[in-house]
Amino acid sequence: MAIYVSLGIQNLAVADTAVGFTLPAATVGTTYYAHCVVETASIRHTCDGTAPVATTTGTPRNIGDVFEVWGGPDLVGFKAIRETSTSGALAIEYFGVKA
Repeated sequence: MAIYVSLGIQNLAVADTAVGFTLPAATVGTTYYAHCVVETASIRHTCDGTAPVATTTGTPRNIGDVFEVWGGPDLVGFKAIRETSTSGALAIEYFGVKA
């Protein structure tokens, strides 16, 4: 059984241009997942590297939603955009193994 530890946190502003995670530099390659909480406004996201389009593509997430993104390809491919004219925010904590 793997034991994961916190590797860092990020507050990600989600506006009208798709943005991705910024993994802490020292943890690239050792990060296994991101624990995310949606704050301030609804967003949409994808994990395949394509940019979501507000109101039409991507997985919708509302204020207070909690979700996790697992695995290197999905962490690198994650993109989020606000769903309405109000910018959102994601509170993110990254977990993995200490190098």
